[in-house]
Amino acid sequence: KSATRTRRNGLIESTDIHIYSPEQVSAIMESARHLCPEMIAPLAIGFFAGIRVQEIRRLDWEKHIDTGRGLLKITGEVAKKRSIRNVDITENLQAWLELAPDKTGQVAPLSNTQWRLRIAKIVKGAQGVNQWLTNGMRHSYGSYHVETSRNPVETALQMGHADGGGVLFEHYRQLTDAESAEKYWQIFPKK
Repeated sequence: KSATRTRRNGLIESTDIHIYSPEQVSAIMESARHLCPEMIAPLAIGFFAGIRVQEIRRLDWEKHIDTGRGLLKITGEVAKKRSIRNVDITENLQAWLELAPDKTGQVAPLSNTQWRLRIAKIVKGAQGVNQWLTNGMRHSYGSYHVETSRNPVETALQMGHADGGGVLFEHYRQLTDAESAEKYWQIFPKK
């Protein structure tokens, strides 16, 4: 039985562990680009760096995003359980960050309600997406990253797991294939 719940704003959320297909991620990102540009950076960071939503909401452009060095710096005041780390900015993440309308202050200065309302609007506008997967951005990142790298320890480090991959395999990794993983890392803004 699927674990889903419907919020007051009409957003259907699934709490099952699933990942988005590359086509769904592309649709979500393009929907954000056209309907809620202020959500481009938070969603891109979630999908292409695997950062937890609560960590994204504590990120500051000047303190934590170093596009010159290609790193997201997840410091102690941002990280869950103080799991500090540097996360690589991939080429597609870089391209999406360049589209962010404001690159100062907090990356996502939104209340929980504002976040959910924007997500509901984006999902509604994303063709082929009918629900928001709770932790779906992070699950997708972990699954596609480990499929591409073939190195669960590296993926675990990027995600802030200190156990060398156990949590990754238990909670985040979903079966995917090399072709889908390749498509995932080629999700760039459409021209």
